[in-house]
Amino acid sequence: MAFEAPSNKITGQLTVGNPTVFNGDSTGTPVQVSGSTNNYFQVYCQNTSNGDTAATDFIAGADNDITGIAGHYIDTGIAGSGFSGVTASLGIIKTVSVTAGGTGYTVGDVLTLATGDVNAQVTVLVAGGGVVSSVQITDNGSNYTVGTKSTTGGTGTGCTINVLTLFDLSSITANDGYVVTAGGNTIIATDDTVAGKVVKVVTGGLATANERLRIDATGAYVMPQLAIPAGGTTATGLRFSSTANLGIFFGSGAPTLSAAQGSLYIRTNGTTTNDRMYVNTNGTTGWTAVTTAT
Repeated sequence: MAFEAPSNKITGQLTVGNPTVFNGDSTGTPVQVSGSTNNYFQVYCQNTSNGDTAATDFIAGADNDITGIAGHYIDTGIAGSGFSGVTASLGIIKTVSVTAGGTGYTVGDVLTLATGDVNAQVTVLVAGGGVVSSVQITDNGSNYTVGTKSTTGGTGTGCTINVLTLFDLSSITANDGYVVTAGGNTIIATDDTVAGKVVKVVTGGLATANERLRIDATGAYVMPQLAIPAGGTTATGLRFSSTANLGIFFGSGAPTLSAAQGSLYIRTNGTTTNDRMYVNTNGTTGWTAVTTAT
């Protein structure tokens, strides 16, 4: 593959490979990788660190994302061999807001938040009349708790920052990876060199407790981290169609949850022919037992 100059001085585009094979609008594509090679390693990115937070990532951010990771982004990557899932107990700051703006500050001031072991810092983005109203995380720090923190640094005094959330990536473990689209299909796969890896579907953050679905070599599991709820709950189970809470639910003891008519309830501690499974009869809390053979 022939390599051209690394950048176009007119368009500001970074070009790797032969640009003649690219038919898009070059002025609207800041980075262009093109060429002809009979090999699936077109672009290869490897992080050789085996540190406990090392990973290789491709991140696409929205226009309102910031370097402190506001959450408006898509991250495709693979965790390193030494990766240890970050938990909230480590106190790494995820999001903040301004509690009190103080006085005398200017845009660009760097403020350090109190109480952390590795001091987190924010940069002032808006400070009308010297009063801070918007900041951006520039160092996420560690060993913080949620709540209001005093600050030092900058040209003013009195600004306090509210730590809103902490990072929890405990659902990710070493060598987790791969989201692939091929032939119109999206393939989510685990590493074929590491036995026992699973596919996880996690919502509401990447904490272990937020895992909703797991697929391993033996099949699929719904809510694998959840203890069996007494009487069941519509927050856990399989739901079908646009009808609210029509599905299959589970729990210990007789069902007490409100679900759509026709829903099924699996009782985990049933012992007789008329207390092992139930069907909803009225669209609320009415359930009748299904009689089993033995």
